[in-house]
Amino acid sequence: MGRQLGDVSILLCGDERIAELNRRYRGIDRPTDVLSFPRGEKGALSGDIAISLETLARNAAAYGVSRDEELKRLAIHGLLHLAGMDHGRGKGSAMLRLQARIAEEMEGERIIR
Repeated sequence: MGRQLGDVSILLCGDERIAELNRRYRGIDRPTDVLSFPRGEKGALSGDIAISLETLARNAAAYGVSRDEELKRLAIHGLLHLAGMDHGRGKGSAMLRLQARIAEEMEGERIIR
């Protein structure tokens, strides 16, 4: 992504907590799968990522993938947002293609043991 990795924290939470964060920071009153909060450290990929494990489980079942694969997808998605990428309003194709490429490169690697 052309940036040095700085400090990144990941909060694994439930739908209730992520809905609260979504409401507070985005004005959207519902749970989501992943939220990213960049820290503006110059030249570094830094910030906070929140992932709802409840939504992750529903996504995994809906997409027919393991929870591990879905966790990788959400972590990559969050990191791309920290890098300043966006997928809203027609900008998403480049971000989502990169996300798919990174996930493919990580195929076979496990996060959950």
